[in-house]
Amino acid sequence: MEFFSLSTPVCLAKPYEKVLKSIETQYNVSLTVHDLYGRLGNPLGNSIIPGRHLHPHKCCHKGRGQNPDWNRICTEECFTNAERYAGTVLDPFLKKCWKGLIELVVPIIYKNSHQMTIFAGVFRDEKTPGESMPEWFREAYKNLPFPDEEKLNSLASLLRLLGLAIIEESDSRSEEHTSELQSPNTI
Repeated sequence: MEFFSLSTPVCLAKPYEKVLKSIETQYNVSLTVHDLYGRLGNPLGNSIIPGRHLHPHKCCHKGRGQNPDWNRICTEECFTNAERYAGTVLDPFLKKCWKGLIELVVPIIYKNSHQMTIFAGVFRDEKTPGESMPEWFREAYKNLPFPDEEKLNSLASLLRLLGLAIIEESDSRSEEHTSELQSPNTI
């Protein structure tokens, strides 16, 4: 008879989620993590930081269910255009979307490859949103903070370190899991 360990990187979720929430509170941001190659999944395919792939701020998510164009445009801007740009500049930058929302975008480069992107925001621009935006959006927008360059530089450094730590730990857990599967315990 053979036995295989079921230890998976699922245990990573709790400490990293706690750190992400702490950063959100300290910097007054919402954090979103785009895992470009599924590296943050456990062997069952579940994310070790579930629910972090979509922007949670009200100004980002509320309109998705109400307007089909909203979701399409947001997906194109964040999942396609911002990721493409992040993969070419490789350094943190600010992105302003079609709604006038500003986010810090932090590409996580691991072993010379863009593996993950962390978005932090949202912030407001000097301009107010146009009349085409719903009233609830314009009201929420008024309460958003303006980006503070010093805080954002500090946050970018912190997120870069955290992203690298998540990937490195995920890699080491994955290697442990693979070696356990290749070396079964026999009775």
